[in-house]
Order: sequence, then structure tokens, then C-alpha cells
Amino acid sequence: MKWIIVAIFASVLYPGIACAQLVAWQFGPDTRGDEEIAMSTFEDPYMFGSELTRGVGVQRQKATYSFAGIWPECKSFVEAVRKKTFYQFSLKTRKNYRMSLDRIELILRIQPNGPQEYVFAYSVDGDNYVNVGHPVRVSPTSNDGEIQEPIDLSTISDLQNIPSKTRIYFRLYAWDSKDGWENTAFRIGKSTSNRPALAVYGSVEN
Repeated sequence: MKWIIVAIFASVLYPGIACAQLVAWQFGPDTRGDEEIAMSTFEDPYMFGSELTRGVGVQRQKATYSFAGIWPECKSFVEAVRKKTFYQFSLKTRKNYRMSLDRIELILRIQPNGPQEYVFAYSVDGDNYVNVGHPVRVSPTSNDGEIQEPIDLSTISDLQNIPSKTRIYFRLYAWDSKDGWENTAFRIGKSTSNRPALAVYGSVEN
């Protein structure tokens, strides 16, 4: 509620600012889940579209209304980085605009032997990543997915007033998956008709 009030107030004072959802992925019935790339299904007019991809350590999997992957055995964050078990996307504004990021909202479908911990990390150069907060401990979710607690980006100075020349990269690292490939899926989804599976919120300013 506080963010909505701030967004409305800002839009009145600064009509050039586009608030709320910047990019989002909403997976429909035609989504197989094992697509190599999932393009964002919504972008603010002043944002470029974004590609959702997998790290090389994640195997593609079919799962409707989702972007899905099967995890290998992975016991720690360090191992997740080494094995490249992550999902990735990036954000960039159009020329002469800058963005400030507020939060990430996410729905996950996790199988019983899948990763039990995850963390988002960001990069301003595509090479060096910084974790956002602390790892999140989860449990197996329902087939319809579970809404996760929003990931707060509003207090990270690197993610405020970002110029159009800078592309911001995000990775969703996950680990603590069991041995083998049986029931180890960690999926982004399911989307519903009125809620995307993954969305980034913030503002864009000229």
C-alpha cells in the first residue's frame, strides 16, 4: 500500500515518471516450459524487452504456465555459482531515460528434491554479481506454485537512477537440491490470468 501511495504521488508531481511494473513474464497455456528463452510479455514503454534464460547447469523441462528447469545435485551457493545453476534476465531503459528499481515479485514451483534455498544477485557489468539480501529458505510448493516474499531492491544504491547506457543483470541462484535428476525441478510459475510469474517494479524517468 505504501508503494502505491508513493507511486501515485510521484506520478502527480513528475508526470514523466512511469511507475509500478517495468517488465514481467506471464506464461499462458501455450507455454511449454522448456523454451530456451522466454521473452518478457510486458515492458514499460521506456524499457527494452528482457530475455529470461537458464545457466548451463540447468536442464530444460516441460511444465505448462512456467519457465522450468531441472537441477543437478547442488549443496551450496558456492557450488551453484560454480555449476551455473541459475535463471537470468537483464534490464535496460531506452535512450535518455533512467530507472530506479523497487522490488521483484516471484512465483515458484519446486519439486520435493529440488533446491531448497535461493538468492537473487545483480550485476552492473555482467561479470561481477552482488547478492540481494540473504538466501531464502523454501519448501516444496504446490503444483500451482507459491507466491514468494517480494525481493526489496529499493535500498540498493546501485539500482537507483540507472542511466540508459547501463544494463542491469539479475541471476536467481538456487541450491540444496538432492542427488540425481528425479523430482528436482525449480520452476518460475505458475502464472495466472491476472498475475505474472515474475515481475520487476520501479520507476522510469526522463
